[in-house]
Amino acid sequence: MKKLILSALSLIFTISAACFVSGCSKKDNHTHSFKQEIAENKYLASNATCSEGARYYYSCKCGEKGTETFGYGSPLGHELNDDNVCVFCGKGSSIGLSFSLKDNEYTLANIGDCEDADIIIPKTYNGCPVSAIGNRAFSACSTLTRVTIPDSIISIGYGVFSYCDSLTNISVAENNQYFISVDGNLYDKDKSTIIQYSIGKPDNSFIIPDGVTSIGDSAFSGCSSLTSITIPESIASIGSSAFSGCSGLTSVMWNAENCATGIYPIFVDCLNLTSITIGDNVEVIPYAAFACCINLISITIPDSVTSIGEYAFRGCSSLASITIPDSVTSIGRAAFSDCSSLTSITIPDSVTSINEVTFGGCSSLTSISIPDSVTSIGGGAFSGCSSLTSISIPDSVTFIGSIAFYGCNSLTYTEYDNAYYIGNDTNKYVVLIKAKTTSITSCNIKDSCKFIYSSAFSGCSSLESITIPDSVTFIDTSAFEGCSGLTSITIPDSVTSIGSSAFKGCSSLTSITIPNSVTSIGFSAFQGCTGLTSITIPDSVTFIDTSAFEGCSGLTSITIPNSVTFIDTSAFQGCTGLTSITIPDSV
Repeated sequence: MKKLILSALSLIFTISAACFVSGCSKKDNHTHSFKQEIAENKYLASNATCSEGARYYYSCKCGEKGTETFGYGSPLGHELNDDNVCVFCGKGSSIGLSFSLKDNEYTLANIGDCEDADIIIPKTYNGCPVSAIGNRAFSACSTLTRVTIPDSIISIGYGVFSYCDSLTNISVAENNQYFISVDGNLYDKDKSTIIQYSIGKPDNSFIIPDGVTSIGDSAFSGCSSLTSITIPESIASIGSSAFSGCSGLTSVMWNAENCATGIYPIFVDCLNLTSITIGDNVEVIPYAAFACCINLISITIPDSVTSIGEYAFRGCSSLASITIPDSVTSIGRAAFSDCSSLTSITIPDSVTSINEVTFGGCSSLTSISIPDSVTSIGGGAFSGCSSLTSISIPDSVTFIGSIAFYGCNSLTYTEYDNAYYIGNDTNKYVVLIKAKTTSITSCNIKDSCKFIYSSAFSGCSSLESITIPDSVTFIDTSAFEGCSGLTSITIPDSVTSIGSSAFKGCSSLTSITIPNSVTSIGFSAFQGCTGLTSITIPDSVTFIDTSAFEGCSGLTSITIPNSVTFIDTSAFQGCTGLTSITIPDSV
């Protein structure tokens, strides 16, 4: 009896233990749920093939495997023999690809007439090895899903697979000495550089493996599915356009120490990027790095940064404010142009020049202080800053470029030597008005002025009088265009040329004296000067350009001197009040 009881207890213990191990006892009413993706041999359904990764059975938490399978890992890739046929599956290389020959070796130039979605690049073509893949060879091939790179390939150009938005796998022949595929992504052989991410993958996040030191040109370009990317501290350089067009990317931590010389619009067109954290080891924000990131609202520039490249933040229309640290000595052309939400910005004393169009189109910018360190303001630097109401320009500034403040219609006073212009005797630089403003009524230009640059007074509709000194030799394009309140002007004998549209639309101008020093009257120079009743063209003029006096409906008579040899198209078209004109034999 005792023996029978012990046997029964032993049986019960065995059954209980089995149920405990399996986790499927009747007591816990366990129902299998085959949702786990565990890629272990015991769940292996089929091995990887040339074109497909291995498949595994979904499993339950208790260890049971189901009947449905999932794919995991990369395909083995095709291994081609000398006849360009896979030694495993017998499939031949793709046909219709386009190649270029140099030194008895072929470079794959582009997809050519090939219609394959799964492309196998041949080892040889016309008896010569295929050793390279050219720049952008497959760029924007939207039907490309897989590609196999043979062991003959020793170099790959830039942007080879950029914007291939269906590409899910890049395979590399096992014997290739220069490249390797990891999870369907392309790396160099030692895995120090990620050359190309397969941007057709459905994943929404990607962690660049530790140990990778470089991100290749266009490596993630056009990848719209990724919302986050983790860039490890090991990254030392990021290639050109590495993340351009990653429209789903919302945030990024950038720790790259440097970028090699060249053009690097790294995050351009990352339309959903809202914030950027730049690591303390970054020294240069390169060309167009964040251009057109229209949802970027904040960014912190660390003290390590010394240079902000051209177009770096151009078109970041949601960026409201930014602090430039004292470490920055250079701000490139158009670096903040069209940042239409930018209301304030501090320029540090370390900056010596404001380049062309740096803040052009910053329509919400209301005020700005330029430090004493600045010596020049480039052309169009603040053009289109329509909300700018005040600006202080220090005495250190010796040069202001053409249309630097064009379209700053809210600017009522620009402080510089109590005037609206600047002269420079030492360097013979151009003197011009600093603001296209409708509020000024008169201006006396300094004697040091050598030129009146393009659009210097354009749109100053309240300007009634101006004195041009004898030092001026050239009145540039549109210099006084739209000065509808200007009634008269004297051009000194020092002026030799009147540029295109120089006085166009000066509708209140009733008289003007052109000196004997002028040799040509430019395109549309006086077009639309409807109040002009008479004008004397001096003997020095040899050429009257297209539409020079077009629309001067108040002009009743004009004398053209014998010096004129050519009158261009529509020069006097629309001069409805003109009753007589004498054209000399010289024309």
